[in-house]
Amino acid sequence: MGSLNSCKVEMENSCNNPKQPEVYHERQVKEMCALHALNNLFQDQRAFSKKDLDDICQKLSPGNFINPHRSLLGLGNYDVNVIMAAVQLKDCETVWFDKRKDISCLIPSNIQGFILNTPTDYRWGVVRLPFKRKHWIAIRRIGDLYYNLDSKLENPEVIGGEESLYRYLRMELEDGEKELLLVVKRDVEELGSWRKDSLPTEPSKEEQAELCQVENTELCQVEKTELCQVEKTELCQEEKGELCTEEQTQNHVELCQEEQERKEGDNEKEAKPPTSKPSIQSMEDL
Repeated sequence: MGSLNSCKVEMENSCNNPKQPEVYHERQVKEMCALHALNNLFQDQRAFSKKDLDDICQKLSPGNFINPHRSLLGLGNYDVNVIMAAVQLKDCETVWFDKRKDISCLIPSNIQGFILNTPTDYRWGVVRLPFKRKHWIAIRRIGDLYYNLDSKLENPEVIGGEESLYRYLRMELEDGEKELLLVVKRDVEELGSWRKDSLPTEPSKEEQAELCQVENTELCQVEKTELCQVEKTELCQEEKGELCTEEQTQNHVELCQEEQERKEGDNEKEAKPPTSKPSIQSMEDL
């Protein structure tokens, strides 16, 4: 990393605080803007090295003689896949910003930093070639202010506070060829809490009134259902009790009738005189 042109700058603040914290800023070497953008974003000269990014290229396309993720000559020019993979090594994720939305939908305090992808002229020495290449620029907050940490700048450029950041990014994205990459912590990416529409909103008074009406209606329905169930249960118990009483009464009547019939039968047997058997004469009596 000693070959990288880097410096730490103390930026003057026009507010009451006389000085902002030190700002780490790597300046452009060859085609290493992706490497500079990553180190500037994480404010650490040792965050990544050229070898780290070359290793990522190899893992992304193993066995390829010509690696599609970097310059053919090995001078840098790393593509977005390398940046995304590198960011993941820092427990972060990248999110492409949807340019159809206004930049104010973002929550900058939940975003680690921004990487702006902008087209630049391709030159061979002093000769401008008829095609363009992509340049990576890191933007992040340091202390109370946001900075443009473009490696092509001589020194970091102060953007300002959150509102100034919105204006700056909105102006940059007016160029249709520029793209914005958000760098966020992994849990922030999973929750989507880098954007305002992911946060729960306070319902309006009208919505609260409607919600109360719905809740009251549902509560009444529940209470009505429970009351009906209680009434049905009590009714069933009463009907069951009446049914049991009827069955017991019927059984008692039948039992009494059987007992009466049995007694009448016994009385008839006792009142009937016994019948005499005819005598049988022997042959001798004849």
